[in-house]
Amino acid sequence: MTLAAASLVAACASSPVSRELTTQIGPPPAYLRPVKVSAPKLGESCLLIAEREQAGRLKANTIIAAASRDWQRIRVTLGGQAGAE
Repeated sequence: MTLAAASLVAACASSPVSRELTTQIGPPPAYLRPVKVSAPKLGESCLLIAEREQAGRLKANTIIAAASRDWQRIRVTLGGQAGAE
């Protein structure tokens, strides 16, 4: 094998594309927990219920956005799949 061919094979062997993707992904982060919103109480103001529900949705959407960012980071780290949908 020539020196050029040997260096080409060595370059391919160290290429991130040729590595096996056997990385173990750990448990989900602590923020990935269901958002709990207490049930309405008899006689409770509709405005208070709506505020509580809205706060719950806002918190859930914040969690979803963080999870999406983490997922994209993992995809890039494990396989260079940024932007692939």
